Amino acid sequence: MLTDKTQAAIAALRAVAYCVPHSSPDASPSVPVRMLRDLEDCGLIRLLPGGNPSSPGSYELCRSFSSLSLYDLLLAIGEGVFPVSPDASEEHIHRRFGYVSGASRLDVINHMLRTLLDGVSLSSL
Repeated sequence: MLTDKTQAAIAALRAVAYCVPHSSPDASPSVPVRMLRDLEDCGLIRLLPGGNPSSPGSYELCRSFSSLSLYDLLLAIGEGVFPVSPDASEEHIHRRFGYVSGASRLDVINHMLRTLLDGVSLSSL
């Protein structure tokens, strides 16, 4: 349901949120520099003064990690959601994200999104 880019952005934000500031690149989780730049460009993170642009530990979040929503992130990076077929939805989502409350919510969202989109006739657009 979430694209690889969205999942990478979540991982990058998590790395920034939980890294020690100015930690060496070797001590920081591996995050593509392009993703860090994209998140900075959209205003979710900022480079600390004198920071290394290739190290998540050289950035800080512009808002608290707990206040960021999936909606905020999708809008910021220009991504969307892609419904999973009903045959594989629950198992696919839980296999990808584990059995945590967020995964359960994504399963419900996936079902609701499929239902809503199924009700929109192309002829009405």
